[in-house]
Amino acid sequence: MRVQMQYWEMPDQAQALSQKALELLKQHTISATPSNYELFFQYCVSQNRDLVEALDAQLANPDGVDAAVLQALYERHCRKGTAGEAVADIGSRMQEEIKRLASLLESTGNDTSAYGKTLNAFAVQLDKGEVSTQLRTLLAGVAAATRAIEARNRNLESQLMQSGEEIKTLRGRLESLRMESLVDPLTTLANRRCFDEKIEEAVVEALAEGQDLCVLVGDIDHFKRFNDTWGHATGDQVLKLVAHCFKANVKGRDTAARYGGEE
Repeated sequence: MRVQMQYWEMPDQAQALSQKALELLKQHTISATPSNYELFFQYCVSQNRDLVEALDAQLANPDGVDAAVLQALYERHCRKGTAGEAVADIGSRMQEEIKRLASLLESTGNDTSAYGKTLNAFAVQLDKGEVSTQLRTLLAGVAAATRAIEARNRNLESQLMQSGEEIKTLRGRLESLRMESLVDPLTTLANRRCFDEKIEEAVVEALAEGQDLCVLVGDIDHFKRFNDTWGHATGDQVLKLVAHCFKANVKGRDTAARYGGEE
């Protein structure tokens, strides 16, 4: 089985990639800021096809590289995710590590079990011959210790598997909480936080790909006065109706959100 090494596991290759990134920055007269360096390092790694194609287009631009586009590409491809995503990623890594340890313990347990059987068979053979009581006692002690290790391994393996299931459940809950934190509970539209994230992503993508960006803002006229006159319960029903109209008329990658305020 061929194992693909990551570039940070091979110092020589990492050094070469670093040097290449710096040379590109110098060649194209681009400031070697931390973000630009990381962006071009990832470009040299060539594992992100979208990033490579976007930077290729920028480097081929006769008017030079646009600093705003570089920042947009960095935001899109290099900047770390949200705290919730980081927690979910940690949970995933922990779960994988527990699976690996459980597999190792299972293998060790099998080896220990086989060793115990060999000792028992040896003890049976010794019983047939003339062997000192002291040797029999020593062998019995070794066999007992082996059985104890087997039992502990089985118990630890069971506990690790249980921990893996608990982590899986927690990851599911974290994802549910993350989704809930992005939804307005009254209208079930995306909330302000989700809107802010989506608009940032859309701006970055539009800058990187040179595309137009469209934002449609809806306002309910005199909503505060309506609320004050007819009550919040009726106002909530109006919000739900308007939200339903928005959701029914968006498609594809569009996001319908409730930003709040005076509606």
